Amino acid sequence: MISIPFTHYEMTKINTKNSELYYYEQLPTEKEKGIIIIIPAWSHTADLWSTVLLTNPLLKKNYRTFIVLNRGYNNKYLKNNNTMKQFSIDIYDFIKMKNLNNITLLGHSIGCAYIWNMIALFGETRFKNYIIVDEPPILLKELSNDNLKKEFAVYDKASLSEAVALLNSDKKKAENYKTSFTKKLFTKSFNKNHPEIVKKVEMGTFVFNNKVLADILENSVNNVNMEKLFTTKKIMKPALLIGGKESIVPFKSIQYQTRFYKKSTVYIFTKGSSHSMFIENYKTFNKIINKFLKTDKNDKTQKRKTKRKIKSKNKTIKKTIKKKNN
Repeated sequence: MISIPFTHYEMTKINTKNSELYYYEQLPTEKEKGIIIIIPAWSHTADLWSTVLLTNPLLKKNYRTFIVLNRGYNNKYLKNNNTMKQFSIDIYDFIKMKNLNNITLLGHSIGCAYIWNMIALFGETRFKNYIIVDEPPILLKELSNDNLKKEFAVYDKASLSEAVALLNSDKKKAENYKTSFTKKLFTKSFNKNHPEIVKKVEMGTFVFNNKVLADILENSVNNVNMEKLFTTKKIMKPALLIGGKESIVPFKSIQYQTRFYKKSTVYIFTKGSSHSMFIENYKTFNKIINKFLKTDKNDKTQKRKTKRKIKSKNKTIKKTIKKKNN
């Protein structure tokens, strides 16, 4: 049975324009070649990304890596603006405060929706590329249409209302909901073989304020709609879209998203990987994202070389024409 690395990361607090934000930063051990910001799921801590931070050689050696957590961490109750749009603004404020550019954004679950919102609100100037991990283009069945199918969504109004009500109720009911929800994020075999990891993920959800999570869940599910954001203009920077056939997110909804990107690659995990494939099958996950990061870099290098060759060729042609004229 495969061993799953899992550690605890101490977070740093920073005050943005409208809120406060918790993040973790890992510096590269060798020459920095890139910046990556990981935006985890709705109630997940940085600890879940131990499988990437501890074992991915490319990120460890060459990437300055940030993990930015959702609102409500450390059981902090924020009364106002617990919305998808506001948290997207908070993350972008963080990026500006840190003066970060040429960034790879990696989102998991609702973290992807924050990426889409940042692109829609602020454009792509500061971003290099995107890794989108298991988020459908809509979350609420009632928002579906001929293009965005009902089967793409994971909630209907009734199930959303129930989840929000449980999170807003007493502590025991809220934590019971989080416990049952956490188990759905892993395959049955992983739940059976690695109960200690599932328990750690579950305990991590308990450090987020339930009322803040309820607000964000309700607002996000009612507003995630890629078609609305990107009807007239596609996402221009390259993207890697990752899904899983055993995930609660329908893998066909991941494949469908390619129409919203100018250039995208899709990878669907087949067996033994669900919504938390970056934990369950972390070795393959690391290989996939590294291949994407290296390929995108090689593509850009090749384009620069081609431009230089064309420029050099044009200069030679101009010189030849000038000689003939003389």
